[in-house]
Amino acid sequence: MITTRHTDASYSGSTRKAPLKNSDAGPDKPVKPRVIAVEAAVFPDLAPGTAGAPDNDIRFVDDVQLVIVAEVGRTTITLGRLMELKAGQIIALDKTAGEPSELFVNGHAIAKAEVLVLDDNFGLRIQEIVPAAERIRQR
Repeated sequence: MITTRHTDASYSGSTRKAPLKNSDAGPDKPVKPRVIAVEAAVFPDLAPGTAGAPDNDIRFVDDVQLVIVAEVGRTTITLGRLMELKAGQIIALDKTAGEPSELFVNGHAIAKAEVLVLDDNFGLRIQEIVPAAERIRQR
């Protein structure tokens, strides 16, 4: 059992809080404590595989779409230089031509790839998958 004190948060023309359902309490009388019974919540045990998917079967997420970002390079410039940029200007990046690009999913590097041109589009040829241990360290 827990003993609590309750007061009403509304004001009735004064700054004094009025007692909640305690008619014999007044400005000089304390609010009487109420006794409330508290019981522990009981939850059933979850059995393996009850989430709707068979154990050790990850195929239920096969249709989840992810955005992959390919980074061809980076650079750092000042805000002043950024504000002065005009169409046609060139910004040099930190990677050389032919150097592998990094592939990111949700901001985490997952692979390195070669950038290709396929018809009028860019494409990527995976060269190396980032080891799982290294991907975990990125988090």
